[in-house]
Amino acid sequence: MPEQAANSLAVLDEALAAAHGPTIPGAMVGLPIAPGSASRLLRGPSGEACLLIAGSEPGACADLKLRNVEARASVRCAIESPDGSAVTVKGALVTCTAADPQLRRLFLNLMDEALAAMGPTPTAASIAAWLHRIATLFAKLEQEGRTRLRGLWAELAAMLALGDSALAARRWHTDSHDRFDFLSGGFAIEVKSCQDLDRVHHFSLEQLRPPKDLDVWVASVVVRADPNGQSVLDLLHTLEVNISDVPTRDGLRAMVLASGGAALEDDDLHRFDLAGALATLRLVDARAIPSINEELPKEVIAITLQVRCRDVTDAGTPQAALYRLSQD
Repeated sequence: MPEQAANSLAVLDEALAAAHGPTIPGAMVGLPIAPGSASRLLRGPSGEACLLIAGSEPGACADLKLRNVEARASVRCAIESPDGSAVTVKGALVTCTAADPQLRRLFLNLMDEALAAMGPTPTAASIAAWLHRIATLFAKLEQEGRTRLRGLWAELAAMLALGDSALAARRWHTDSHDRFDFLSGGFAIEVKSCQDLDRVHHFSLEQLRPPKDLDVWVASVVVRADPNGQSVLDLLHTLEVNISDVPTRDGLRAMVLASGGAALEDDDLHRFDLAGALATLRLVDARAIPSINEELPKEVIAITLQVRCRDVTDAGTPQAALYRLSQD
């Protein structure tokens, strides 16, 4: 394999979608990942996206089977090119079985990165390491979603509004149960979504009563369904193409899949108006939001408030919030 494919796997996948099915029984239609490469992107019997890494050593990786990704360590594939030529190639076969087109694109992007990182002669160890990373990431989809997709979508939209994908990703929470969504030193942002300009949001009392040494802004985002809009995985793709640092990009992906969980398998069905969300985003000071000021009995463990934030004065702009997040 060359160090960098001539075309992205997504481009090859589109070409295979337009090709006729194989005429040879048991064969799959495929294209080389680059001129002269024995490795192929294949289209499975039911339209699955499959990457065959040619020449990988026996035992390079263990077979795995998840809901959306499968891998076989050593297979021999009969491959027919769209021009009718045929070849048999042996190697490791990684298959994306997800029906959702956004998950398919995520898989292809990950495999593009894997091919670039492994180089022209991937070792058994590098193949095994990449398959472990991909399996770990996609296994998160088999967990129950811990965040409603609308709320997760709003957090990613807020990252876009901040204008620095990498910094926003680094300041994003590592657990969806964290009290605030973004945190840096003495400044935090909590993202809240709603469906109309009354901006009715739910808060824990702790979010509206932060410690004295912590300034908290609430990003209020109006999120409306739009069948032609952007999905969670669309926003993830937009963010990650602007992040060059691999650990930051990997962390962002992992957190999105962990937060969305199984709900992301229907990601394509949940689309929202991005332009409208960015236009209606407002940043307000948490301490300016009406709350309870009385001292609570020690027996009261937690309180949730539902507050109309429509008339709360703006605290600043996304640019000001970005500056404050950049300060450690």
